[in-house]
Amino acid sequence: MSDATAQAAEAASETYTMNIERIFKAPRSLVYEAFTEPHRLQAWWGPPGCQSTVHALDVRVGGAYRIEMHMPAGTVHFLSGVFREVDPPQRLVYSWTWEQGDLEGLEMTVTLEFS
Repeated sequence: MSDATAQAAEAASETYTMNIERIFKAPRSLVYEAFTEPHRLQAWWGPPGCQSTVHALDVRVGGAYRIEMHMPAGTVHFLSGVFREVDPPQRLVYSWTWEQGDLEGLEMTVTLEFS
């Protein structure tokens, strides 16, 4: 474990919350599908110029996902996690874990609410 990972894990003992709101001109069910269907997810996932491949996307409680991200600068990042709540088309809750780098192994929780 790197020093940065150890520091992040130590800080993670506290709870931090970040709220982001996005409005899309699309039905809720279609936005939900953009997160739960592999071909839709990899079409938009990541920052501009990123090419993503969804290796696993088992959208059910206990199901896993794994995404490979090829960044414009040539770096490759992998992230994975497990779905904790699946309530179509209202809500998804899943873990998020980077598989390498300074935050390798640090687990976060993502909650998506579609309204």
